[in-house]
Amino acid sequence: MIPKTDDPFFFAYFQFFTTGRYSNGYNGKAFLAMVVGVLPSLPGFLNVALPNFAVPKIFQTLYSCAWFVGFGISIVAYCLLQDKN
Repeated sequence: MIPKTDDPFFFAYFQFFTTGRYSNGYNGKAFLAMVVGVLPSLPGFLNVALPNFAVPKIFQTLYSCAWFVGFGISIVAYCLLQDKN
């Protein structure tokens, strides 16, 4: 069943579940958290893509488990960026 838009509970429902602010359909804080999560893996990626690009061993190790590292850092960054209401 699709609720009518004049139903006062319709908008209250979506306000309750909305934790972020959106601008033109994008959540800027979520995008920033994603970028922060990708940055630590970037040197390791450049080392794999361009073998002449030397990086410390720690960045190669981070790149080998980039999905987990990026996901974890992004979650922490997103939580820190959220408004404390």
